[in-house]
Amino acid sequence: MNVRTFVAFACVGLLLGVEAASAESASYSLTVKRHKSVVLTADDVDRILRDASALLKRKDGANDVACNVTFKRNGPVETFESNDTPEVIKTAADRDAVHREKADVKVVKEIDFCIVKGSYEGCTWPPELGVKSMIVTHPGASRGIVWAHEFGHRTGLRHRNEPKALMSFCDLRRNQVNVNRDECDCFLKGPGECPGRREPSEDQMQCLMSLGN
Repeated sequence: MNVRTFVAFACVGLLLGVEAASAESASYSLTVKRHKSVVLTADDVDRILRDASALLKRKDGANDVACNVTFKRNGPVETFESNDTPEVIKTAADRDAVHREKADVKVVKEIDFCIVKGSYEGCTWPPELGVKSMIVTHPGASRGIVWAHEFGHRTGLRHRNEPKALMSFCDLRRNQVNVNRDECDCFLKGPGECPGRREPSEDQMQCLMSLGN
């Protein structure tokens, strides 16, 4: 089943633990919090992070590179600190309230607003707030792809119009896992290390609008 989703941007991570990094590999420890209405266990998170790591490390054709990045869970999966933090993001204020929770990854029930109203699986926008975190939904298909995609935005990566690209901005499918050399370099460098990337053209972005996102 196609998941027609636009997953938004990111930049730098302040809570992120960078355990090891070199020109060839990087390991990141992520703290995770969830809304109390979301059922998400430590085992669920570990599986998602293993999937995200595996898809980056594999090479799938000439337009893909094996990117040696490993994601791991840092600490238990806790619930949001504030009782006022929403389970469904409907406005910019809701989004920003979720961003204020102190964790790398915040898991909510639904995201109905990111940059504009729509149906999203992830949101790491706007940069001045997304620098600290990425917001995702659960449950759903292809969680490893969504988490890896959002982490890519934290490095500064934007979307590109390629059928099997991990950083695609249209349909998010199980086979959309490819990263090119430049994107891999950003994953290896870490959050905030690839600023100034451009979004696709306005004509290409119509794909998002046509999907109701």
